[in-house]
Formats: sequence, C-alpha cells, structure tokens
Amino acid sequence: VLGWIVDRTEKNRRKVELIMLKLKDLSIWLIFKAPRGTAEQIRKEGRVVLTDVRKDVVEINPPPPYTTDSMLAEASRTLKLSAPAIMDSAQRLFEAGLITYHRTDSTTVSNVGISIAKDFITRVYGEEYFKPRKWEKPGAHECIRPTRPLDSRQIKSLRAAGVLRLAVPIRQDDLRLYDLIFKRFMMSQMASAKVEKVSFKLVFKDLVREFTFTIKILSEGFMALMKPRILEGASKISEGEYLVEDLSLRLVPEYPLYSYSNVVELMKEKGIGRPSTYAKILQNLRRRGYVLEVGKGKLVATSRGKKIYEFLLTNFSDLINENRTKILQEKIDNVELGKTDYRDVLKEFYAETARVIEEAKRRGVSYPTLFEKI
Repeated sequence: VLGWIVDRTEKNRRKVELIMLKLKDLSIWLIFKAPRGTAEQIRKEGRVVLTDVRKDVVEINPPPPYTTDSMLAEASRTLKLSAPAIMDSAQRLFEAGLITYHRTDSTTVSNVGISIAKDFITRVYGEEYFKPRKWEKPGAHECIRPTRPLDSRQIKSLRAAGVLRLAVPIRQDDLRLYDLIFKRFMMSQMASAKVEKVSFKLVFKDLVREFTFTIKILSEGFMALMKPRILEGASKISEGEYLVEDLSLRLVPEYPLYSYSNVVELMKEKGIGRPSTYAKILQNLRRRGYVLEVGKGKLVATSRGKKIYEFLLTNFSDLINENRTKILQEKIDNVELGKTDYRDVLKEFYAETARVIEEAKRRGVSYPTLFEKI
C-alpha cells in the first residue's frame, strides 16, 4: 500500500492542462485534461468538432448496501474524514445500537433489514418505490445497515424529546456517517431509476475526449434519495463544428494524489487487507511517518516513506509485493476453512523468509544498515 502512495506521489508532479471550454449556442461547460499547449492551439483555431452524439434511455439499478470497504471509500470521499475517524464513528454507531456490525465484506440483507426498509420507504415515498433485494453474498455477517426505520433527523428529534436513549454519546460526524449508511441501505431496497442521457465526443486534431451527461429523469426510483446532476442544456447538442465562445485553463497534476477512498478501493480490488484492517493499514502508515495527509484527505508519501519502500523493494521484493500478500491471505483462508494444515504453511513461510534474509545478509544488508539509512 505504501508503494502505491509512493508511486502516485511521484506521478503527481507531472502537470497537464485542465481546459474549461464553452461553445457557442451551448449553455454548458466542457471540462477535460489535455497535454500542455493544447489550450493555446484551440484558441488559435477557435473551433472544435462534436461527433457521435447519441441519446439513450438508461435503466439504472441502485447500489448494494455498504460493506466495510465501500463505506470507507464513500465516507472518505463525501465526508472528507480519515479512515480511522470513519471506523471510530462506525464503532460508536454500532455500540449505540443504531447500525449492524461494521466490519463485514458481505452485502447480504436479512428479512429484518428488509422489513425496516419497507416500513420507511412505503411510509415516506409510497409502495411503488419499494423493491426488496437480498443482495446475498457469502459471509459471516450481514451488510452494514440501520437497525431502525429512522433517518438522522428523526433520531435527533427523538433524542431531543427524550424518547430515544443511546448507550454511548453520538457526535455530529457520527450522525453524518449514519445518514450515509441509512440512505445507501434504503436505496438498495428501492426501485430502479430511468434516465435519459446524451453522450458525444469532442474532437480537436488528434485529441478526442468523451462526455456523458444526464439530461432528464424519467422515473426516479432510488434517485429520490440521491438526486443526480441534471444538465438540461446538454440536450441541445448535435453533431458538427462549434465556435469557441470562452476558454480558461489551469495547470493540474496529470495524476491526482490518492485519497483514503482511492486506497481502500484499491485494497479491495487487489485483495490486500481485510474489512477489519483497511483503516489500520492506513493508520500505521501515518503513525510511522511514511505518509502524510494533505488538503482534503489526500495522501502523500514522505521522504522517510520513500526510503523505506525503496529499501524493501531493493532487498525484499520477493516478500514485499502485491501478489505475495494476496497468496498469503489465500493460504490463511485455506487454513481457516480446514483445507490446509497450518503447520505446513508456517514451515513454508519460515523457510522462505529465512532464505530471503540470508540472501540479503550476503549482500551486506542488515537491520543496523536499515536504521542508518532511514
């Protein structure tokens, strides 16, 4: 994980143009990245071409309820909180009895969960909005969901009236997280939405950029809880040449720094870590001074982190890599399932680790050397 952040920190140094373009007769701005010098060329030419314009009616299904990784990713992105802070809030909500267990990689919804969703959705939106789904997935736990058909405003009101008493005090950030969990779960039990979208390509010489905008909601379904951005002006787009009415630009990194949500999504995608360890991994990297948080939850590798990663990569790449970590977790899973004898796995890992360390010693690498370098 440190390696991903080190790599993205280096790539973040490269700058490209972020171009904001307004075309004549269109009331929307087109924003895209391009190589440096592109904006000046567009200014000189004064025109671009729009091609492959297509309008489609799309049915969009609601997202599944939260698992630990998706909760961390979404809460980090929308609430701008660190992974440890999110897990701390989730722990409080769980201890208060407001949500189910928050360390889970299962999206499964129980019958109790479905009945809670039905109560809220039919009462607030109507019977036609309710569409129960089990979202069944193997796992010891259920998805992360509310334990009552109460949104955050109702919880505030009931607490203020003394009707609802909680085992632990709840802070504002905790309620903000509860609001996310509540809405996501309710959406997962609602009807699909239908929207009209327009998609097209902007072409300027060798540069091609694709755009898709939602221009109309035909049937809102779960979108009653999550209003999408509607750009009605984009419905006027047709193929052809357009004059440039306005253009502005600024230099931005070609690759943005990773946020907590980006890293958690990568861990899930690459099979690194567990629901209970996603936040801990990031917390350790920060605590040891390998990574700093800058801006709104963006992660940057420190010089210490870069040195550590370079040292490990140079001397222990057989052990410190994504594939080896994934294999280790698969073997641990097999031990848990009774498919493999844990003693065989321990012997294998011990022999491998001893071999790598001996090879490093032969090259003159030792722990004192490591500490001197760092």
